Amino acid sequence: MKMKTEKEIKQYYKEQAEKFGADGRSTISDMNTKNLEIDALLKYIKENKKVLEVGCGNGYTAKIIIQKRKINLVATDFSEDLIKIAKKQPLGGAKGKVVFDIGDALSLNFPKESFDIVFTERCLINLITWENQKKAFSEIHRVLKAGGIFIMLEAFADGLENTNEAREEFGLAAIPQSPHNLFFEKEKVFKFTRDKFNFLKEDNFLSTYYFGSRVLYPALLKSTAGKEPAYNSKFKDFFAEMPPYGDYSSIKIMVFKK
Repeated sequence: MKMKTEKEIKQYYKEQAEKFGADGRSTISDMNTKNLEIDALLKYIKENKKVLEVGCGNGYTAKIIIQKRKINLVATDFSEDLIKIAKKQPLGGAKGKVVFDIGDALSLNFPKESFDIVFTERCLINLITWENQKKAFSEIHRVLKAGGIFIMLEAFADGLENTNEAREEFGLAAIPQSPHNLFFEKEKVFKFTRDKFNFLKEDNFLSTYYFGSRVLYPALLKSTAGKEPAYNSKFKDFFAEMPPYGDYSSIKIMVFKK
């Protein structure tokens, strides 16, 4: 698999902005995944905190979060096109406040210890070298207050491997990593962050849903109807309502404390 360049990644998200606008599918077509991600983030975002979202995309997640939590949120993204859309998100009925701005995960434009909470949502996997990902970790550590929480909602290779092993049992092709992503390896993350953060929790909140939607659903379609899986379906909706078991999703949350 050939990784895309930074220029190509920016062009990809420009096209996503043009295609989806303010819609929640801007960075992922499966809305069950998107909604479950937001629900999972909300478990760790407490009220009356100063919060930073690194890589906010079109602002859809930020909009929902400030509707649910009374916080002061700063949401940044490197895509000017997505930030333009984010600034037009309807924010009526919000409990909290949000400011959208262009920002670079490799050089966050904030003083040291500015935020109580920092979170990402499939942002750091777009930094397609481990060196750049480490720089982003260091920047997040710098802007977090002592005792602050980093909610790392990203994609990891181990969960993808488990999914693909299960798919292989049904004769299904492996799901590849996207060419504009570099998935994390947990041991490398732990080794690099151990002198910066205390690791608190691994949350495999999507595991059951991904086993149902990425393994069982395509296997049943292949054996009975010969159809390709749809991004959104009633079958998938059923698994979205179930509690998580196991580790069958690349996307998970790792929670760290400074």
